[in-house]
Amino acid sequence: TRLRIVHLKEGDNITCYNGGKGWIRELNRPAYPMGKADMDAARLEDGFYFAERWKQFFSGLKVNDKLETIDGHEAYVVEGRTAIFPLVKIYFDKESGLLLRQESYYETWVGRFFTRTDFADYRDVEGLKIPFHWTTSKIRGVLFSYQIDSMERNVPIDDARFVMPVAPPRPSAPPPAQ
Repeated sequence: TRLRIVHLKEGDNITCYNGGKGWIRELNRPAYPMGKADMDAARLEDGFYFAERWKQFFSGLKVNDKLETIDGHEAYVVEGRTAIFPLVKIYFDKESGLLLRQESYYETWVGRFFTRTDFADYRDVEGLKIPFHWTTSKIRGVLFSYQIDSMERNVPIDDARFVMPVAPPRPSAPPPAQ
């Protein structure tokens, strides 16, 4: 589950999802449900979801023969795809096996959209190594940086926190002048 609020001068952008469904509200406009592409993008960008479930998420997985270097670490590169993303590259540290980076893109009529997420600051949480820091870069230089201070796994969260807000009713038009 994840709730991301980005405060902009023009208004807030909110993305909320629980792994199975979600909604988006951009610049204080009415919220709308996430489509398949939105869900795939949110899962790829979410360090917790992605790190734990990446194998379930892809089809056509293959390991490249050549190692690549990410921030001074040799990394195995695994390529796969989803229904929305024709290519996703996943980089795993050769020594630790931990996820270092994932890159994805998809094509639209306006061009290619590219996203890269770098994972770092792994800590042990109930026997699992979880990234406590990740940075996601998107097109046009948009950068999101996440730092987790503490974490508990499987803590119940009230489902009401993830309910899509209902748009306020539009004001009635004033009666015509007589």
